[in-house]
Amino acid sequence: MSLVAPRATRPPASRTAFETLRRLGVDPDRPETLPFGPHDATAGSETELQVAVIGSRRSVDLPLSIESSSYFANIERRVAAGDATSSAVERLRRFLDADSSGVWENSWVRFPERALGPFARMLFDNDLRSDKSDPESSLRSDHHEFRVDVGGTSHIRVPVSYLIKLALADSCDDGRTYPSAIRDTAIRILPHFLNDNTSPETVSFHVSQLDPERGNGRSVAGETSRRFLMTHLLVQYANERFELREHGQEATVFLSPQPPSRQRQLNRLISDSFYRELFISPCLSGWNRGEEKRDYMVLC
Repeated sequence: MSLVAPRATRPPASRTAFETLRRLGVDPDRPETLPFGPHDATAGSETELQVAVIGSRRSVDLPLSIESSSYFANIERRVAAGDATSSAVERLRRFLDADSSGVWENSWVRFPERALGPFARMLFDNDLRSDKSDPESSLRSDHHEFRVDVGGTSHIRVPVSYLIKLALADSCDDGRTYPSAIRDTAIRILPHFLNDNTSPETVSFHVSQLDPERGNGRSVAGETSRRFLMTHLLVQYANERFELREHGQEATVFLSPQPPSRQRQLNRLISDSFYRELFISPCLSGWNRGEEKRDYMVLC
């Protein structure tokens, strides 16, 4: 017995393609209706900023952390025991004493915990979990590094990149008298402020429609500029709201293509492991398992 295959009834490929395009709203006589054309593309951007904290060495976290570190104590102990020359300690002390401008690039900040509003505190507590996707997970093993006792008062200690996110979260507290749409938008853009590096990284709050007539870069540049302004406003908010200025610190952000010269100088004065301890990002924002991401960055 033989089988007879049915004759193919598929329409010609060209007819199928035209029918599909028609359903997409494409008019063959109007090229601008074609998908993936010049007017159909969008773009966003990522910006990495530099930060500095202005203040005296007795108020700013970076010099305080260096002087109170086990690394510094071990060098002093070795010098006292005659196992090392005093030059290492003297060079480090000169570095701490030489900054008459009081500008400490990529320093962390510390401020009273009581300054945090309820929503920002809830966000901070959740970001300290080992797995933020699991509300029952334990705290990160390094959670103690983000709190410090100052004169008997608990202070939050975080990099400026994370401070910006806390400032935005603090502005979202229910007690604020602005429309809920503004609060909802602020909460929506919280993940756009990353703590991947000690320097703040931000990504576009929305994708921008490209416009060949006006220049494709204009819309992206406009969104980037507004995001840069928003970042500055949040830093100024944090300086006041979190009492940074009151405690001798002023955080600032700026654009720079090169790492700070004094930070490169410090890198030559201390060990690589201590340098990583001072400047590696804790990855509090942007990843559910931030501590694992931090450990990966240490390897990098």
